[in-house]
Amino acid sequence: MVEEMDLVHLVKDNQAEDVLCSEMEIDENDVLSCMNDHRNVGSEKGEGSTVVFSREAPLLTKDALISKDYSCGSKKVRSRTSVLMEESEVRSKDKWKQEKKLSRQDRIELGRLFQRVVSSQDSELAENLIQLADPQTLNDMLCIALDSIWFLMTRQELNIITGLIKKIVANGANEFTRAALRTSFLASCVSACQSRTMSLADTVGIMAQRLHERLQECHSDEVLKAEAGAKVQKFTEWALKCIGIHCRCQENKGRRNHSTIVEVQLQLSAFKTFLDIAGNHLSGKDFTEAFDAACFPLTLFSSSFEPGWASGTSATAIQGLLGMLVEGGADNVNQCFLEASRFGSTELVRILLQVLSGRCRRGGELTSSSFVGKKQRGGETGVVGMGVSSRAVARRGRAMEVEDRTARRGRVMERWNGRERERKEEKIAQRNSLDVDVDLALGFASHYSKIGTMDCLVEEGNAGAFLGPLMRAAERGCMQVVQWFVTRGCKDMELCLALTAAASSSQVGIAAYLLPHIPQHVLAALSIEILKAAGERSSGSLDGVVFLLRSDFLGDPAATYAVADSMARSSDESVASDLRAFLKEHWSEAAFAEGLRFGQDHFVNIMRIFRRGSSPICLKDLPQPLVMSIAYLPLYRECLEAGGQLLPQKLRGQLVEAAHRVSGRPVSKNSQARELMAILEHHLPTFFLQAPTVTRATYR
Repeated sequence: MVEEMDLVHLVKDNQAEDVLCSEMEIDENDVLSCMNDHRNVGSEKGEGSTVVFSREAPLLTKDALISKDYSCGSKKVRSRTSVLMEESEVRSKDKWKQEKKLSRQDRIELGRLFQRVVSSQDSELAENLIQLADPQTLNDMLCIALDSIWFLMTRQELNIITGLIKKIVANGANEFTRAALRTSFLASCVSACQSRTMSLADTVGIMAQRLHERLQECHSDEVLKAEAGAKVQKFTEWALKCIGIHCRCQENKGRRNHSTIVEVQLQLSAFKTFLDIAGNHLSGKDFTEAFDAACFPLTLFSSSFEPGWASGTSATAIQGLLGMLVEGGADNVNQCFLEASRFGSTELVRILLQVLSGRCRRGGELTSSSFVGKKQRGGETGVVGMGVSSRAVARRGRAMEVEDRTARRGRVMERWNGRERERKEEKIAQRNSLDVDVDLALGFASHYSKIGTMDCLVEEGNAGAFLGPLMRAAERGCMQVVQWFVTRGCKDMELCLALTAAASSSQVGIAAYLLPHIPQHVLAALSIEILKAAGERSSGSLDGVVFLLRSDFLGDPAATYAVADSMARSSDESVASDLRAFLKEHWSEAAFAEGLRFGQDHFVNIMRIFRRGSSPICLKDLPQPLVMSIAYLPLYRECLEAGGQLLPQKLRGQLVEAAHRVSGRPVSKNSQARELMAILEHHLPTFFLQAPTVTRATYR
C-alpha cells in the first residue's frame, strides 16, 4: 500500500526524481552476484548514467535536480528537448554517433527528461530524445522504459512503451541482460508493496533486517558480507524510490496504486514483447540470474504478507514473470524454492508451486492427447463384408497389406518421433530444473521451524517424506515441529525412529511426548532395537535409555525388565559395550540380586549397631520410627530422587529388602516402586517425608 507518508519518508528534500541520478555506485550484476552467493564480484565500470545502479553514477550539481512539485505534463520537457534538438542539428548524426559521446551532464539531463516523457506517455518527445542519445544513454533508456511496464494501466500505454523499447533497440541499445535483471527485481518489489500488510516505509526496514539475518548465516569474510549487504540494501532502496515516483505520478492523475488483473495482463504482455525483442541476446544464464533477482526480494518479504497473497492479483504479475523466465531457460528454480522454504517465505513457495503446476498441466495435456491418438489408432480394424466376390476380396486383401505396411511404418515413425519429443522434453525439464524437491524443502522448513511453509508444502506441494525431518527435530528437541508431524499423521515406524533419535540425544521431553502415540505391540516388537540404537547413537550419555526404562516404555514392568536383562546378558556385538555394562550393573536380574544382598547386609549392620553399639546414644532407647528413619531414610530419598514408574533393578532389590524388614512380613520380589515406597512411607515419621502424595503419584 503506497501512502503519502511513505512517499515523504522515501523522497525527501524536494528530490522526487533524484533517484534517477543517484550517487550510489553499484552494478546490477554485482548486486545479483551478492544475492546468489554473497561473493564480491568486481564491477565493470564505464561512463556515467542517468539510471540508478548504472555502471558509474554521475556527479550531480545542485541545479541538476528537479523539484518535487513537477507534473507529469510535457511543457517543460518540450522546451528542454527543443534546445537539445537545436544543438544537435549543427552536427551530423552519423558523425555524432561514431565520434562523439554525450557529456556526463548531458546524459543526466537527457535521462531525466526521458523519464518524465515516459511517465507522461508522450511518444513523440520520447522518440526525439532517443535520437539524441549515445549508446550508453540508449541502454539507460532501455532500462527506464522497461521498468515502467510494471505501472501500465491501459493498452494505449502498452503500445507506447513497447514502441519505445523497439525504437531504443533499433537505435543501438543492447544491454538486454542488465535490463532484464533490473526489471525482474523491480517487478518483485512492486508486487510486494501491493500487499495490504506492507508499505514503502516498512519495506526498507524489513529488507534490512531479513538481509542481515541471511548474511549472518553465511561463513564468508565479514568485510565481503558487509559489502554485499550494503549493495543489496541500496538496490532495494532504489527500487522502492522508483515505485514511489511512479505511484505519485499515478496519484496526480487520479489513479489507484493497485493493479487489476487486466492491467497485470498488459504488463506481462509488455515484458513478453521485450523478451521477443531480445531474442537470442538473452542466454539461459541471463534467465537464471533474472529468476533469482525476482525471487530474492520475495524471499525476504514473503513472510510478512497477508495469508493468501499468492492467490491474489498482486502476485499475478510476479507469477507470470517467473513463468516466462522458466520458459526462457532459468535453471535455478529448485534452488530458489529451497531457499524460500528455508526462510519461511510461504507465499513465494506457493507462487513457485503454481508456476510449475501450470507447466505440468500443459505438459499433461500433450501427453494425454498423444495417448488418445494411440487409442484411436489401436481401435482401427479391417472387416470384410459378407457377399463380396473372391476377386474383390483378393484386391481388398492386397490393399490391406499395403495399408498395413504403410501403417506399420507410420506407427514406427510416430513412436520414434514420440520418443524424440519425450527426450527433448526431458532435456528441457532437466535443464530448467522443473522438478522441485518438495521433500527436501520440507526438511529445510522444519529445520528452521517454519510451520506455515510446512503446511503449504504438504497441502499444496504434496510433500510426504516425514521421517528425516521428524527424526532431526526429535534430535534437536524441537517440540513444535515434532507435534506438527505427529498431528499430520506419521507411521508407527516413523514414530519409533523419532523416539530412538530423541532417546539417543537425551531429549527426554520429546521422548515423553512420542511414547503415548506409539502402539504397545509395535514397541514390544522393536524394543531391543530401540534401546540398542539409542545406546549406539548416544554421545556418551545414556539418559535417554534410562528414561525409556524408568518410564516403563513397554507398559509392562516384567517385559521392560526382561528386555533390559536380555540385552545385559547378550553377546551381540551390535550392542554397545558401555550400554551392555550399564544395563548389567543397574537393570539386570543380577543387579536385582545384588541389591537384595546389599539390603540384607545393610540390615545386619544396623542390627549390630543396635545391639552392640557403644555410642552414648543408645538406638534401642529411641522410638521405633526414628530407628527406621536412621536405617532407611537415605534409601527412601535415593528412590524418591530416581523417580519414574520403574526403579533400576539394583535399587529395587534394596527397596524390596527394606520393605520386608520394616513391615515384618514377606514382600513379593515382583513388587514395584509404588507399592514398596508406600510400605516404607507408612513406617517413617511424616516430618521426614517429602510430599508423600507426590511420591505416590510419581510411582503410579
